[in-house]
Amino acid sequence: MKFTTIALLGVVSAIKLKQQDLDDRVDDIVDDVVDALDELFLEYCAEYGYSFDDIDEYNLRKDIFAAALDQIDEINGNPNYTFEAGLNWLTILTEEEKKALNGDLQQENLPYDYEDPDVEDEDQQEGESGEQEQQEEESGEQE
Repeated sequence: MKFTTIALLGVVSAIKLKQQDLDDRVDDIVDDVVDALDELFLEYCAEYGYSFDDIDEYNLRKDIFAAALDQIDEINGNPNYTFEAGLNWLTILTEEEKKALNGDLQQENLPYDYEDPDVEDEDQQEGESGEQEQQEEESGEQE
């Protein structure tokens, strides 16, 4: 009876050690994946000039980035698609922020100062539209 109990304790201990080894390996793999994601995200932020004021904002953007990577992998793994998806400066924006860029929402909701390079300053735009109206009026008078 003592021998059986000792043998069972030995088996249970061996199982616990193997489970601990497995848990440690899983933790190491998860750490490697997290480290790789952090490294890739930091490279992305450097390339597109992003910086964040606090860890919550960083984590939110990193989560969006990770989801985008999964989506990109899914798209690029589909042989029916004839295009390749990739990263761009919009990758870490929320859906609300993307809508703001399309004019659906106020741009003041964006996490950065955005200036459309195709839009000149308002004073210049107003001056040009005033000149255009004047030219249209003059051409109408000549007819």
